[in-house]
Amino acid sequence: MFSSENIANFLEDSHIISNFNIILTDLNNIIFSAPKYCSKNYINKKISYDLKKYIYSINCSNYQDSILLINDSNNTKPIYHSDTQKYYSQIILPILCENNVYGVLIFYSYNNYFNSDDLKFAKTTKYFVEKFIIKLKSNNN
Repeated sequence: MFSSENIANFLEDSHIISNFNIILTDLNNIIFSAPKYCSKNYINKKISYDLKKYIYSINCSNYQDSILLINDSNNTKPIYHSDTQKYYSQIILPILCENNVYGVLIFYSYNNYFNSDDLKFAKTTKYFVEKFIIKLKSNNN
């Protein structure tokens, strides 16, 4: 697990700024959800088979090809095991550190499509989450 209070605060602030729903996973479980009032619906749940399959398909050397922008509610991915929620759109980004996949960052909406500016915001958020993880790893070594 790589959750920390700094990452949680950063993602909560990212939610407040963007008004996007945000989930952070490790390779098996959901470890953070914003807004906080949605956390009880997601935290510590096992990620869905579809997300696991996505994670194991990521090519770290060409991860840009692994970023998903899904603006079709018929093609969004279930987030956790037995998830029946209908999402309108999702942005799914791999979280990488030292050329390893650590999990995914998911932005999702129940009623809006994401646009190219939203994708830029998601990529910037991903960048800073990865920096937090690198710092956590270096502090633990």
